[in-house]
Amino acid sequence: LGPKKWPFYIMFLRFSIAFYHAVPMSLYVVYEMLKLLLGFRVNRDEQMFYEGQGASARTADLMEEMGQVDFVFSDKTGTLTANDMVFAHGHVDGRDFGDFRPDR
Repeated sequence: LGPKKWPFYIMFLRFSIAFYHAVPMSLYVVYEMLKLLLGFRVNRDEQMFYEGQGASARTADLMEEMGQVDFVFSDKTGTLTANDMVFAHGHVDGRDFGDFRPDR
Protein backbone atom coordinates (compact mmCIF):
# COMPACT_ATOMS: atom_id res chain seq x y z
CA LEU A 1 0.00 0.00 0.00
CA GLY A 2 1.29 3.51 -0.60
CA PRO A 3 1.20 6.59 1.55
CA LYS A 4 -2.24 7.62 2.74
CA LYS A 5 -3.89 10.43 0.77
CA TRP A 6 -5.16 13.11 3.12
CA PRO A 7 -7.81 15.70 2.14
CA PHE A 8 -6.55 19.23 1.50
CA TYR A 9 -8.13 20.74 4.60
CA ILE A 10 -6.43 18.15 6.82
CA MET A 11 -3.04 18.81 5.19
CA PHE A 12 -3.53 22.58 5.53
CA LEU A 13 -4.49 22.20 9.19
CA ARG A 14 -1.45 20.01 9.87
CA PHE A 15 0.83 22.51 8.12
CA SER A 16 -0.66 25.44 10.07
CA ILE A 17 -0.24 23.67 13.38
CA ALA A 18 3.31 22.60 12.62
CA PHE A 19 4.51 26.06 11.56
CA TYR A 20 2.33 28.45 13.58
CA HIS A 21 5.19 29.19 15.96
CA ALA A 22 7.61 30.21 13.18
CA VAL A 23 5.51 32.88 11.43
CA PRO A 24 1.98 33.62 12.64
CA MET A 25 -0.69 33.13 10.00
CA SER A 26 -2.22 36.49 10.90
CA LEU A 27 1.04 38.19 9.90
CA TYR A 28 0.77 36.71 6.41
CA VAL A 29 -2.85 37.79 6.11
CA VAL A 30 -2.17 41.35 7.27
CA TYR A 31 0.86 41.64 4.99
CA GLU A 32 -1.12 40.55 1.91
CA MET A 33 -3.96 42.90 2.81
CA LEU A 34 -1.48 45.76 3.14
CA LYS A 35 -0.03 45.03 -0.31
CA LEU A 36 -3.54 45.09 -1.81
CA LEU A 37 -4.34 48.37 -0.06
CA LEU A 38 -1.14 50.00 -1.31
CA GLY A 39 -1.86 48.81 -4.85
CA PHE A 40 -5.34 50.32 -4.59
CA ARG A 41 -3.83 53.62 -3.42
CA VAL A 42 -1.48 53.65 -6.43
CA ASN A 43 -4.48 53.17 -8.73
CA ARG A 44 -6.36 56.05 -7.07
CA ASP A 45 -3.44 58.50 -6.74
CA GLU A 46 -4.33 61.76 -8.48
CA GLN A 47 -0.68 62.71 -8.98
CA MET A 48 0.05 59.61 -11.04
CA PHE A 49 -1.91 60.61 -14.13
CA TYR A 50 -0.37 61.14 -17.55
CA GLU A 51 -2.48 62.41 -20.44
CA GLY A 52 -5.69 61.46 -18.66
CA GLN A 53 -4.65 57.91 -17.88
CA GLY A 54 -3.86 56.90 -14.31
CA ALA A 55 -1.40 54.38 -12.92
CA SER A 56 -2.40 50.74 -12.87
CA ALA A 57 -0.94 48.41 -10.24
CA ARG A 58 -1.16 45.01 -11.91
CA THR A 59 0.68 43.06 -9.21
CA ALA A 60 0.57 42.98 -5.43
CA ASP A 61 4.38 43.01 -5.29
CA LEU A 62 4.58 46.40 -6.97
CA MET A 63 5.27 48.33 -3.77
CA GLU A 64 8.13 46.02 -2.85
CA GLU A 65 9.75 46.39 -6.26
CA MET A 66 9.34 50.16 -6.71
CA GLY A 67 12.15 51.10 -4.35
CA GLN A 68 14.65 48.57 -5.61
CA VAL A 69 16.20 50.41 -8.56
CA ASP A 70 19.83 49.32 -8.61
CA PHE A 71 21.04 50.44 -12.03
CA VAL A 72 20.35 53.24 -14.48
CA PHE A 73 21.59 52.26 -17.91
CA SER A 74 22.73 54.84 -20.41
CA ASP A 75 23.60 54.70 -24.06
CA LYS A 76 27.22 55.84 -24.29
CA THR A 77 27.32 55.89 -28.08
CA GLY A 78 24.42 58.30 -28.36
CA THR A 79 22.74 56.33 -31.13
CA LEU A 80 19.51 55.94 -29.18
CA THR A 81 19.43 59.03 -26.99
CA ALA A 82 21.74 61.45 -28.84
CA ASN A 83 23.50 61.85 -25.47
CA ASP A 84 20.51 63.75 -24.14
CA MET A 85 20.01 62.63 -20.55
CA VAL A 86 18.38 65.47 -18.64
CA PHE A 87 17.15 65.39 -15.04
CA ALA A 88 13.55 66.40 -15.56
CA HIS A 89 11.88 66.92 -12.20
CA GLY A 90 12.73 66.64 -8.52
CA HIS A 91 10.37 65.88 -5.63
CA VAL A 92 11.89 64.80 -2.31
CA ASP A 93 10.15 64.38 1.05
CA GLY A 94 7.15 66.48 0.08
CA ARG A 95 9.23 69.34 -1.33
CA ASP A 96 8.89 70.03 -5.04
CA PHE A 97 12.10 71.30 -6.62
CA GLY A 98 10.41 72.05 -9.94
CA ASP A 99 11.15 71.31 -13.54
CA PHE A 100 14.85 71.17 -14.46
CA ARG A 101 14.46 70.85 -18.22
CA PRO A 102 15.97 73.85 -20.02
CA ASP A 103 13.33 74.04 -22.76
CA ARG A 104 10.36 74.53 -20.42
